[in-house]
Amino acid sequence: MAISFGCPQCGKVYQFTAELAGKKGKCSCGSVFTIPAAQPQQPAQPQQPVQPQQPVQPQQPMMPPPVDPLTGMPTAPQQPMIQQPVAPAPVDPLTGMPMAPQPPMIQPPMIQPPMIQPPMIQPPMIQQPMIQQPMIQQPMIQQPMAQQQPAPGSGGTPMPAGGGEYGQSRGSGGTAGLRFVGQQLMFWSRIGVMTGIALLGIGILVALGARSFDTLKTAKTLTDIGQWVLAIAILVSLVGFGFLLTLPPSTGCWGLALAAFIVTAIGSLLAGITFLAADGGEVLILLATLTYFAGGVVTCILLRALANHYGQADAGGLAIGGLALNAAFGGLVLFFYILVKAGVQLNMDPDSGMAMVYIIIIAFTLIWIGAAALEMACLGKLGQHFRRG
Repeated sequence: MAISFGCPQCGKVYQFTAELAGKKGKCSCGSVFTIPAAQPQQPAQPQQPVQPQQPVQPQQPMMPPPVDPLTGMPTAPQQPMIQQPVAPAPVDPLTGMPMAPQPPMIQPPMIQPPMIQPPMIQPPMIQQPMIQQPMIQQPMIQQPMAQQQPAPGSGGTPMPAGGGEYGQSRGSGGTAGLRFVGQQLMFWSRIGVMTGIALLGIGILVALGARSFDTLKTAKTLTDIGQWVLAIAILVSLVGFGFLLTLPPSTGCWGLALAAFIVTAIGSLLAGITFLAADGGEVLILLATLTYFAGGVVTCILLRALANHYGQADAGGLAIGGLALNAAFGGLVLFFYILVKAGVQLNMDPDSGMAMVYIIIIAFTLIWIGAAALEMACLGKLGQHFRRG
């Protein structure tokens, strides 16, 4: 069977045998194509038989419309009358005779009386007129703010007289004023301590180098004055500690304030007994000294805690310095007491020994004065916070 196929590129028709179906071919235009398979020929469809035509029915002639004999005009065709079937009359079951039709029963309509609802009478609302009182505004008289000089030891910040942020106690009523008084008493007591210690040290040095009775008398006067000034300063400091016991719980320092007050009070009591007794003994002097400076250590710990609470880093550094000097003084006193009790003797000539005594007295005096000075400076830094409460 021959295959007739046209080139898809140029349309040129080629004749191929059936054996070449599915192979590649090349046209003269250069196009390569695949030879398709031969298409099978479909059998011819049988012709449908011709149906015979139905004979045409002859059309009935139309009847002419009827004519009106009077007018001669055609009349409209009348519709046939359809008679409705008559229903049989009902039969009496007893007699078998037809019954006369009964007229239908006409039921009168039910007339329902209308529902008359009495109208609701609402009492009228009478609104009372609002009488507005006239607003009388009092004139505001502002008091002049007098600038007050800062109190000594209160931190150097001027406080406005008449209230405000610093002038009134905040949150703790009048206890803020008590704490400020306590801070001021402790501040000025440190000045008294430094003055008394300086007089004591000078008096002792003058007594050691005295060559006459008058010089010894002067030395005794200096030491007596120094002792009284020191005693008064310690008493004032204790009163100030008492006022600091009103610290609010929010500071977390009330326990430290109580401990510092108790230890300092015991040391001061022992020192007072030693001062008033003619011969208090070396053990009593040692206990009084160690207890007093232990109170100084606890006081510096209290000041350090307050400085942390109020965010005063510089005041905290001063408190640490005071703590170190108080501890050093107590440690040196205990050290020399142990040396004396152990019978340690230094092989020195009299002049060298006297020079060593001078150095020791001056060192103790300076350490004590330095500790009091650092405590005073720390109290001065915290003064504004004590006043504000």
